Amino acid sequence: TGSYDRTCKLWDTATSNLIHSLEGHKNAVYCMAFNVPFGDKICTGSFDHTAKIWSTITGKEMATFSGHTGEVVAISFDPQGVLVGTGSMDCTAKLWDVEMGKVHSTLKGHEGELVSLHFNADGDMILTGSFDKTAIIWDARIGEPVFRLEGHTEEISSTLFEFTGEYCATGSIDGTCKLWDVRKG
Repeated sequence: TGSYDRTCKLWDTATSNLIHSLEGHKNAVYCMAFNVPFGDKICTGSFDHTAKIWSTITGKEMATFSGHTGEVVAISFDPQGVLVGTGSMDCTAKLWDVEMGKVHSTLKGHEGELVSLHFNADGDMILTGSFDKTAIIWDARIGEPVFRLEGHTEEISSTLFEFTGEYCATGSIDGTCKLWDVRKG
């Protein structure tokens, strides 16, 4: 659980016991993601403009990712746990090398705040959604846009790849959800 008390807490779901309290952010912890299916790391994003990687085993901070100029409000690990993506209110997403603790690429192309990002099942594409009413499919290997998905009349609130990666969906404050062909945009 992430909180405005600036912590992330890891809980045992079988017993409801606290496992670790992850402390180190200077503002609210707004988003988090495990490196599924491994589960040995969690990444937290904060209103302090940073993201942090933590060991779920020891509860120790492993890396701090600095570089956003706005709040970090979306996080996603690639399926291999090699990259983690962060989406920010600064209108950019960043892909970070988990082992090196450094930025891999900065995804610039939205004119509004990013509120959603997700990798596909292969980890070679990432989907971002923005308050600018668009979503972008990016090539995660090189950090370049593949397709800009336009059609919503209000801000996008969520995005997600379907499991096979052939389709993605965008949800919007306009009251619609759109299904997109990833191969054709």
